[in-house]
This record gives sequence, C-alpha cells and structure tokens, in this order.
Amino acid sequence: MSKKFGGGISSLKCDFKNRTSAGEPKGDFPVVFQPLDKKFGDYTAAELRDIAAERGVLLPEREKQAERLYINLSESDIGVCLCSLLTLTYPDRIVKGALLLMKIYGIGRGIFAVPRSYYREANLINAEIRKNKLLSIVTVADRYPMYDGHTLVLAAAGVEINGGRDLSTTSFMTATPELCVNLFGVLAIGTEPVKYFSVGGDMLKKAELMTVSEGMTAEDALERCGLDKSGALVCGGLVRGRILNDGDAIPRNTDGLLFLKKKPAETRAYDCVSCGKCDGVCPMRLTPSMINEMLNRGRDPRRFSPSACIGCGCCSYICPCGEKICEKIQRYNAEKETGND
Repeated sequence: MSKKFGGGISSLKCDFKNRTSAGEPKGDFPVVFQPLDKKFGDYTAAELRDIAAERGVLLPEREKQAERLYINLSESDIGVCLCSLLTLTYPDRIVKGALLLMKIYGIGRGIFAVPRSYYREANLINAEIRKNKLLSIVTVADRYPMYDGHTLVLAAAGVEINGGRDLSTTSFMTATPELCVNLFGVLAIGTEPVKYFSVGGDMLKKAELMTVSEGMTAEDALERCGLDKSGALVCGGLVRGRILNDGDAIPRNTDGLLFLKKKPAETRAYDCVSCGKCDGVCPMRLTPSMINEMLNRGRDPRRFSPSACIGCGCCSYICPCGEKICEKIQRYNAEKETGND
C-alpha cells in the first residue's frame, strides 16, 4: 500500500500527555511503571489482566472461551501502513504480547494473519515464532475493504460468521499489533500505553518517528513534519478518511495520516445507474444497490439487512456515480438505533 505514495512513511506515536517536545530525541517512551518482578507464568490470568488495566491497557471482555487468537496485520484503509510499521519496528513485542494475550484468555493457538505483499513483515514474525509451536503464520490476500474481525476469520480460517454476531460469542478472537505491543510494554518494560499512527503521503521525503500532544491540530502536524500548508492532511486512509482543516484536532482513534500535495478531487453524485458494482464488492454479501434505491425513495430498506453493514465504504468507493452509499446506510442505522433507545 505504501508504494502508491512516492514519499516516505513514518510512524507517529501519540500518548496525548504532552510528555515530549520537538527538541527531545525521537524514540521509544520512557519507563514509568515498575516492570513485573516475577515471571509471567507465576501470575494468574486475572492478575495480569488487572495489572494491565491499572496501567491503561483495557482488554476486551468475552462471553465464550476462545480457541484461536488471530493477530490481524492487515491495514484499516488504503494508504494506512500502521500494522506494517509496527511489525518492522517491534516484531518481538508483537509476538510476546500475543503470547501474553493467549495466557490471559487461556487460548491454545495463536495465528498471525499477514497480507501476501508483506514479505519483510512475515519474515520478521517467522523469525520470532520459529521455535514456538503455539504460534503460526497464515497469509491473506491484499484487498479492500480490509479485514475486520469477521472477514479475517473467513479469510484465515474459512469460517463464515454472521455479520451481526459479536465475535466474543464465538471461539475466535482477533487482536491488533498495537494491542500486543502495548500489553507487553506495560507489563514487561514498564512503558505507558501509546496510540500509534502511520504517516504517509507524497509530501514526505523520509521516514521518521515522532510524538504528538493532546489536541494537536492539522496545522501543528504539518509544522512538526517540516511541511508547508499547500497540501492536504487526510485523517485516515483514502477511502474512509476525511480532510482536516488547519484548526481541526486529530482524532485519537485514527490509524493513519496522509500528507498529500493536492486535495483529493470532490466527486459529484449522480443518480444510480444500477450497474451492480457495489453489490459485487460488499464483504457482507449485502445488496447496497437495493438499500440505496430504497433510501433514495424514502422507503425502509430493513428487509435488505442494512444493520449488517460494517461501514467499510467499499460500495461508495467503487460507485461510478459518486453515490455516498455507505454514508446513507450508516446514517440510517444510526437513526434506527436512536429511535430504539
């Protein structure tokens, strides 16, 4: 994905505490907690979970015992390379963090799902897990929409799970490299949890590591990267991302930032021509064309199961007419949820 943007790619780490300044050396975060004084095997799963929570890493609750843990190394959007950069920087922490998750949840098998184009990343993970029989690697196709938990299980395990079903009620669990890195960091090293971003785009010339403070705006980000204000800062990827204005704060849940020389062209929306392209790319096997038609006519599309939409944006991305299908469906679902409260 990163090859599409001629510039460099860097990892942007945000702790939202403003502990670092632009003049300080760029690198890892300082140790602020006392590392655990016993071996991990001497702690119970509940103890490790409680310690992690006290140090800022909240682990998801589950309703059913998981049998497999999938570490998802696929990116969240086109242009985002967060998983790649974390793997290239911290392969050992990702693997050890995955083992900690397996201990905490009592899972007997861990699987790293790696996109086929991530050769270096796969080699680094393979070098770390070579002697561990509990861990393995499976390759998944490079694609958009990227894999959420349900589509990842389908691609890696061949098991189809209803889109409306919570993964915590299945025998599968998924985790991100970021969670693994932070979990190992707070328990084994004593660092605080960090929110990571990937930063790319055709305005960057070289890779670098940097931190940002809480409330950092798009203008601040451009200035810290040594860039002028003639370009555009896209929060997220090319499909689901949005352009930030100079005064806009960078959301803390963003996986990536793109610095582009020009703003992406605005697409004018025309009437649907019923080409069916959106139906062919929907990962949830919905019929976005029918849902869109019903919404355009002011009718309720409930019988086409719009609630199963995962908001990937693939239908909007491929639409030759520029219809904002995904936004319409998400708006409809939000209104229904509000009405039911």
